[in-house]
Amino acid sequence: MTSPRTRVAALAALALLTACVKKEPCRPGSVLLTLTFDTSAMAVTDVDLTTTVNGGAPTTTPVTRATDQAQMTVEIDLSTYEAGAKYMVSAAAGSFGDTKTSTLQPGCSQLTLTLGTSVACGAGTHACGGVCVVNTDPKTCGGRCDACPLPGNGDLTSCDGVTCGWPRWWWTPSAAHWPCPSSWAR
Repeated sequence: MTSPRTRVAALAALALLTACVKKEPCRPGSVLLTLTFDTSAMAVTDVDLTTTVNGGAPTTTPVTRATDQAQMTVEIDLSTYEAGAKYMVSAAAGSFGDTKTSTLQPGCSQLTLTLGTSVACGAGTHACGGVCVVNTDPKTCGGRCDACPLPGNGDLTSCDGVTCGWPRWWWTPSAAHWPCPSSWAR
């Protein structure tokens, strides 16, 4: 027969053990992302994770992995977490990428992305960070994955789908036309 003191101690220990059991797969207000790397992406070590909630401003976070991991998990803390809101997570690593959109669940959410299939883009586009981008966008001109350089004293560039340039603006006060300086010519 056990003493009342022993029973109380046993119940307290049991209560502590059950309090330590993890009931949710991730912390409230976060997304538990599982990244799977197929054989073609096993050499990738740097991955950029981009999250967007309800079409808001994207947040990009770099993560590093060991090349011997075929799978890794990352817990993404969201600054705004509202159950029912739409969210998007993109993973980009070199020419590999995957993106999924889902709905935030009460508490926390889980998502799986797979890296390993190269992104195939259509005509007039090319892959940057695992996402297809437009060749004529000055942010990704031609085959670039970075923005066109700005001209001196300028804040606007253009792209013809192959090379960066600067727009030739015309100003018309009193019907006179003033072209941009010749240094801005393509």
